[in-house]
Amino acid sequence: MLNPKDVNERPLAAAPISPTKEKEIQAWIVARLAQELEISPREIDIKAPFYRYGLDSLAAVHLVSNLEEWLGMELSPTLPYDYPSVEALAGHLSGVAKATE
Repeated sequence: MLNPKDVNERPLAAAPISPTKEKEIQAWIVARLAQELEISPREIDIKAPFYRYGLDSLAAVHLVSNLEEWLGMELSPTLPYDYPSVEALAGHLSGVAKATE
């Protein structure tokens, strides 16, 4: 399982939003997924849906919980369903992604 103690304690919420921030969030999510799946981060396709990696509801909630702690902000537990890939979720969290309806 993803371990909150492995999370970098530096909060990102107060930092200005930039494409670099999106890449940092992507890297964090990829690292946690790779750790959870016991695979190399290079094997994670940031455009692939989370379900491709077997991210079930419990693992998704755990991921969001760790993201909340790392980012220092409250997040909806449904984010991995609303933004179903690393790229989409990181884009949303960094404020770079545009809302799709």
